[in-house]
Amino acid sequence: MHWPMAWKKGTFFARDNTVTLEETWLAMEELVLTSKLTRYVGVSNFDSTNLSRILKCQASQLKPFANQIELHLLLQQEKLVNLCLQHQVQPIAWSPLAKFKPTLLDHPTLAV
Repeated sequence: MHWPMAWKKGTFFARDNTVTLEETWLAMEELVLTSKLTRYVGVSNFDSTNLSRILKCQASQLKPFANQIELHLLLQQEKLVNLCLQHQVQPIAWSPLAKFKPTLLDHPTLAV
């Protein structure tokens, strides 16, 4: 799931909230457990609140394999990373060089 929002077949976004995030996650699980179209499913751009919703979904049989989030020296997201690690969800850094912001490239931690 690329964004923490529901999707309804035949629409671009299900903005009317007729499909919950949990229902969308359960549909993703079916790709692994029933359809066997993939081995792993994960999420992207999920904050702690949305990731917790998926983890607490009672009908769920799987955890997300990974959560791809913006993660770099200037945006460490410790609470979210710790939540991922606590539940064996692999945090994956998106934009680890902070979209090439000069402030990151000049950061003393990265200085050679």
